Amino acid sequence: MRAFHWLKLDSWWRTFCISVFLATFTVLGARYLAFLQDLELATYDQFMRWQTAGNEQVDPRIKIVTIDEPDLHSGGQALISDRALAKALRYLSAQNPHVIGLDIYRDLPVLPGQAELSAAFREIPNIVGIQKVAHPKVAPPPLLLADGRAVANDLLIDRDNQIRRGFLFVIDEAGQAYDAFAPYLALWLLEAEGIYLEKLSEKHWRLGAATFKRFGGFDGGYIRADTGSYQILINYRGAGQQFETIPFRDVVAGKLPNGWARDRIVLIGNVAESSGDIFFTPFSHIFGSFKLPIPLSGVEVQAHIISQVLDAAQGTRPLLKPIPEPLEILWILLWSVIGATIVFHWHLGIQIQSQQRSRRLWAQQLLWPLVLVTALVGSAYGAFLWFQLLIPVVPAVLSLGLSGMGVTIYTANKAAQLRQTFGRYLTNDVVTKLLEQPGGLDLGGVSQKITILTSDIRGFTALSGQHTPAEVVTILNCYLKVMLEIVANYRGTINEIMGDGLLIFFGAPTPQPDDTERAIACALAMQLAMDKINQELRAQNFPVLEIGIGINTGECIVGNLGSELHTEYSAIGAEVNLAFRIESYTTSGQIFVSEAVLQDVDRSRLRIDTVRQVSPKGVQGPIAIYEVGGIGQPYNLELPKIEEIFVELAEPLALVYARLDGKQVSEQFSRGQLVQLSNKGAKVLADVGEISPKPLTNLKLNLLNWQNNTQKSDDIYAKVRHSGEADLLFDIEFTAKPTEITECFLAIIAQLSREN
Repeated sequence: MRAFHWLKLDSWWRTFCISVFLATFTVLGARYLAFLQDLELATYDQFMRWQTAGNEQVDPRIKIVTIDEPDLHSGGQALISDRALAKALRYLSAQNPHVIGLDIYRDLPVLPGQAELSAAFREIPNIVGIQKVAHPKVAPPPLLLADGRAVANDLLIDRDNQIRRGFLFVIDEAGQAYDAFAPYLALWLLEAEGIYLEKLSEKHWRLGAATFKRFGGFDGGYIRADTGSYQILINYRGAGQQFETIPFRDVVAGKLPNGWARDRIVLIGNVAESSGDIFFTPFSHIFGSFKLPIPLSGVEVQAHIISQVLDAAQGTRPLLKPIPEPLEILWILLWSVIGATIVFHWHLGIQIQSQQRSRRLWAQQLLWPLVLVTALVGSAYGAFLWFQLLIPVVPAVLSLGLSGMGVTIYTANKAAQLRQTFGRYLTNDVVTKLLEQPGGLDLGGVSQKITILTSDIRGFTALSGQHTPAEVVTILNCYLKVMLEIVANYRGTINEIMGDGLLIFFGAPTPQPDDTERAIACALAMQLAMDKINQELRAQNFPVLEIGIGINTGECIVGNLGSELHTEYSAIGAEVNLAFRIESYTTSGQIFVSEAVLQDVDRSRLRIDTVRQVSPKGVQGPIAIYEVGGIGQPYNLELPKIEEIFVELAEPLALVYARLDGKQVSEQFSRGQLVQLSNKGAKVLADVGEISPKPLTNLKLNLLNWQNNTQKSDDIYAKVRHSGEADLLFDIEFTAKPTEITECFLAIIAQLSREN
């Protein structure tokens, strides 16, 4: 496996920035298109409900005279008569309230008692009437209008039919400004305390401890909201019963408690549903409840606005304050950064290495989103509760999630690319560990017992010299396609493809009890598959291939080796080197395993064909290697035993041979004669005075006087199978022969077989 270039710091940083800014811009785009407005307003509604839960105190400064259905029924008509209203006003005025706010439209008389009501309006100077300025307009009582005591009681209704905004001033279509009902009534009490409204600018007014800032179209979760007139956000005291009330009929009947209205702001308004003066507020809908919304009367909404203005001016409860738009953008960006950072933390597995702590990380991965969202909502609610600041919640949560998703998608995409690329060579276990396990991509290794399988195509160097590079690649791909599939089936890890050789691990990265057994079964399956491969090669007029396989097992250092510029998942150690040495002793179709391999499996289930003593380079003393020919249940794989038949040559073929040490050919040549041939090998008689090579020695041979030519033949490669210490005759197996020599030997064997 080659370097993980996508782990470079600049790549991670670039991905981090892209994820953060894409998430931020996506959320800001959704927000400015008003896709998030309803959710954001619903969040503030919930904050307001949390704020007042269990703390819904009655405001003693404001009293309400309610006109309900029984009041209308007692009068025998749909509206309270002028006489009854005048009577109630005189009873209230007798207790010296600061102001009486008549939240009832009275542009036309309601008989009887028109003269009585007009007299009350003239004689009681602190009565304030209402008019509706917005279309359709409703005129105020003429006497109150003439005396400058008629103000606008218009209310703003959001698209979800809730009232969240009120007015400080109302401006009609002609541009004329009117005092708004609730703030105007609040000023009667405040001016008695020496607090006056002061204009600071076109958008700012000061009233005592409060500075009123004109509502903007993007304030408090709104997007391109109507900013006509001079609006303020309403900070409700609670769901209801925050103001002491008395039925209108009791006031008319003279049952008004002593001092009930003294120095108070008294409102008179309809609460009967038949009046139509009923509205929804943030307290009408309870989150998660299936109950019908609970409306609030218009006069109660006005009472909440009055209470808010009084509290703000007296410094006991600040106004709702949206944070500036640049700070909103920075806040959303901050949570994008946090989301991307946390996800990077997960994928890199910072400070978590062991398997036990890896499970802890998974638990944290499930917990962290909840913790982060809780922290986000908690901080926004804290700012709302203590400072009355409106901080974006829904956009921040969305940016948190999107930035994390962006990093996750990028990581998953890179992982998919790596799986597609490296999955051809590595098992899913390895790729999963490298990509997902905490610390799986960190440089370094651990000491771990693994089984190493190495294979090599016999005579591949000679074969390469006889074919074009394109043909060699075709031959290799035909071979590797089958081999890689077999290795994957036996859950081996292909660590490296070295041209004609394979290095395969069993037990890395995850050890299994049957690693060694699977390695042996895999080797047998590989040898058995050579018939299928060679059939395909023959069909394309390519030479057949033969492989040798060596297997060893032992402790190795396994992990990501290299640097940030180049990283390989590999294993190093003496046991890996020994596996290569063992493989070098094999001939075509053979599988040699070490003693350590046999100690890891049930020998009774293996077919051991031969045992050899060898002295590999780098190993002290001789070791035994075993030729495996089969394995029992559950694999039931067995190599066929082919009897080798030699034919005696009537005329021996003279040759010269030299020993091979790796890829190096000895400069010392020996002479001999090829006296017998088989379909796989030959017997060579060394000339007198020569020394027979030892078993398992690799040789390079050249026939002399080849085809009546004074020159030598092309190179033939072979391995010594048997030789006697005193005998000049030794047995070899060919590992690579030129095509013309192969055809010639087959013809000789066929002719001699017929003659015999």
